[in-house]
Amino acid sequence: MAGWGRRDYELFLSEAELFFVAIHEDELAGFFIGYSCERRHFEPWLHAELARHLDAYMLFEQMCIAPEWAHRGVGSRMMSSMLALDRSAPVISESARVPLNTASTNLHRKFDFTPLVELTRPSGLQTTVWIHE
Repeated sequence: MAGWGRRDYELFLSEAELFFVAIHEDELAGFFIGYSCERRHFEPWLHAELARHLDAYMLFEQMCIAPEWAHRGVGSRMMSSMLALDRSAPVISESARVPLNTASTNLHRKFDFTPLVELTRPSGLQTTVWIHE
């Protein structure tokens, strides 16, 4: 979710089991970070909420697209690559609901994610947790 700083991303990367980078002619177009439910010590409140619904899952934690690459298919190509991986658990992803992150919502729907639960983060941000089985 928005508002994360360098230390947050360093922690994300230290825990990442999946890390995709989209590069075009030496220019960073976007990246993705993901990890499994076994890495529950990061964002424990979220994992506690998800454990009420699922025993196992892969969490697509963060996808960022550079503004100049937005709406040019970068997110779709990364999502397609991630979903093509061999996995034994459903994929979970979270997007802002209030205020609505329309691009994220549309991307989840495009790839047949369905809403699992609506949450309010400790920061007060209201989100939708999506599932792809």
